[in-house]
Amino acid sequence: MATSGYLENAEEILSAIASAIDRNQRNSNLLSDIIDTACKPVSPHLPAQQKVLLAIADLLPQHLDERVALTAHLDNRVRLFVCSSHPSCDNPGLATYVSGLWTTLNEFVQHRKSSRRHFTTKKRALEAAGDSKTKVVGDRDDERGSELLREERALQDKFADHVYGRCEGRVRHEIIRRREQFKEFLSFLDLKMTGMGPERSATIKRMSSNLNRYLEAIANGTPVIEEGTGKTLTLYYIVAFLDRIRRKEDFKKLMIPLSIDFRNETSFDLSFYLHKIVRINESIKLACIEAPRTGFSELLQLEFTITLCPPVYQTPISLPGTPQEWKNFLRKFEKPFGMRFVDMDNIVDMLLRTYTPAQSDSRPIRYHTEIELLTYLYQTKVLENIAANAPAKKDPNSDEDLFIATSHQPCLACSHYIEHLGGKKHGMPSLGSRSDGYRYAFPWQAPGGGLENTYRVKRAFSDEMTRNICFRLKKYGVLVKADK
Repeated sequence: MATSGYLENAEEILSAIASAIDRNQRNSNLLSDIIDTACKPVSPHLPAQQKVLLAIADLLPQHLDERVALTAHLDNRVRLFVCSSHPSCDNPGLATYVSGLWTTLNEFVQHRKSSRRHFTTKKRALEAAGDSKTKVVGDRDDERGSELLREERALQDKFADHVYGRCEGRVRHEIIRRREQFKEFLSFLDLKMTGMGPERSATIKRMSSNLNRYLEAIANGTPVIEEGTGKTLTLYYIVAFLDRIRRKEDFKKLMIPLSIDFRNETSFDLSFYLHKIVRINESIKLACIEAPRTGFSELLQLEFTITLCPPVYQTPISLPGTPQEWKNFLRKFEKPFGMRFVDMDNIVDMLLRTYTPAQSDSRPIRYHTEIELLTYLYQTKVLENIAANAPAKKDPNSDEDLFIATSHQPCLACSHYIEHLGGKKHGMPSLGSRSDGYRYAFPWQAPGGGLENTYRVKRAFSDEMTRNICFRLKKYGVLVKADK
């Protein structure tokens, strides 16, 4: 292909370059940054509506590698638009599942209102009697309060059971996929414990044994009996025990330093492994905490619809295939974007190792889910309607007209593209889901056609990509000079 043809697809090739850098030059510091970003909790500054959308997005994937992007548009009703990367996701099944989530959350919210009324009345009565400091509202002295608390836990359990009815396989496969690496980590711990004192060694042994017990029970589908009650624990509570272990101070002080040592040798990170297993529980709790708050509880009273966006396929772009083609592209790329590659041979060698001509494939591929969702919203004129009706730009912490929530860390190319699209018009999408400031993924394709012709974000997007590639290359010791 002529160099001019490559330049027409500069954004996609830039993403390929950035992805190659990440795959070939990753070091322990970058890995630590990626893990820290992935494990970061949802921002407390987001409105309740956005937090619940983030929780729901994380509760939709049924399969391990399924990626979901969703948004909600209010138009006298709640219109949910969902895009899934997995071909088995179907609209009737998804609609039934989401309807169950919606109904149970509504039951939970209505029950929380009843509880709030009861405890408020109880507190006022105690205050009127001058006894509010010596009585604990909702404790054993309040039979109705205790009953309300049990009912609330039952509703949360009902919500969790509904979720795990769909997502159990996803958790089990997450454990199995890294099971051998976890076993190697346990062997690593056994070696390290030989040189420790008996008390420290016993604490680590107890925690590692409990982790292994619960992980094996989930992976094998074997029941776990709760000590004291004899009850068989549901998956929600087994995962909760794992979560409790990783939050203990002994775990943080004793296990984490050892897990970092092991990660630097093998790239397996215990904290990240456990985070991916317990994240469904975290999203369940987030939904139950935020749903009763003003900003979302009102939405549960509205009619809602759900639309599964159709997949969008496009023939992948052709990458340069020879050293000279890559050099020609990079030289042409330097001038308009103000860069100069000092060590071009090193960069070209890395690119050829990553993308060999034998790996090229002309079969159509799908957009990333965030881009697919945007494309559908543009084609159905949802973006146009929001932009036309948008008020003056709002406080960034207030509700957005359109907020994209994802079940995964958006790649950096998607994050950049949506950020620049959002800066063009009031009311355009914001992407607030566990944004990954480090990872690129290839193949990646920018939407073309009407969406790009309307909003024209490719140039600003390319400039952002250029700056990021410069930063990445410099971080890994590849000499680059940016002239602007």
